[in-house]
Amino acid sequence: MKFIIFLQFWAGDKVRAMRLARFIADIESGFRTDVEFVFVARFDCEHDHDTIRYVNAKFRVNWITSLSPWTGWPGGCNGMALDTLQWLGANRPQSWGALLIEPDCVPVHPFWINHLMAAWEEAGDAVIMGAWRDSGGAHGHINGNCVVRPSAVGQLALQAIGTDLAWDCAIAPYVRKKWKMTGVIKNCFDSRNATAEILYDPSDADDLPVLVHGFKDDSAYLISKDLMKL
Repeated sequence: MKFIIFLQFWAGDKVRAMRLARFIADIESGFRTDVEFVFVARFDCEHDHDTIRYVNAKFRVNWITSLSPWTGWPGGCNGMALDTLQWLGANRPQSWGALLIEPDCVPVHPFWINHLMAAWEEAGDAVIMGAWRDSGGAHGHINGNCVVRPSAVGQLALQAIGTDLAWDCAIAPYVRKKWKMTGVIKNCFDSRNATAEILYDPSDADDLPVLVHGFKDDSAYLISKDLMKL
């Protein structure tokens, strides 16, 4: 079993991305042989090799650079996601699962990876798993901070990804019958001023969140760091 975490970033959120990478490493008490961590830099952004070495104390580490020349929103995000998924399908097709995250994600449980892996096990033959959001089209979409099946990258309709519509919304019509909604990933899109009650509220889901996406300030990170005593 091999689980891969892809952290995508550009110059504008690189500082937050490196902080998140170090936080993820600090959460683990020892080296994990079942998880690989991959840094994904946009075409116009350099990698931080000090942070790569730091994270390598807890995970096998790799780093790649997206080549798509798209910028802005959603183009820049789409280009990185597209290149990440294509790299995954070409280089790690036999891996068990892959988590795509952006710098505005925060783990909120010390065993967050284990809980994600357990949820992915329960997802059966789903090709994508994450927090569903009622936006982006008639069927909504699984937010792009999600788990995907490496062997099923070809089923993710990558040809639909362009520069005008967020990639997770673009592929939704093609994968909606193959996705798994989960409460372990919580989507707080474009939020600020987190509280512990917000972070750990299961909302309509049965599962408590272990990974929260979408806070644009430091509030979620500081709460999680304090509660985990890191």
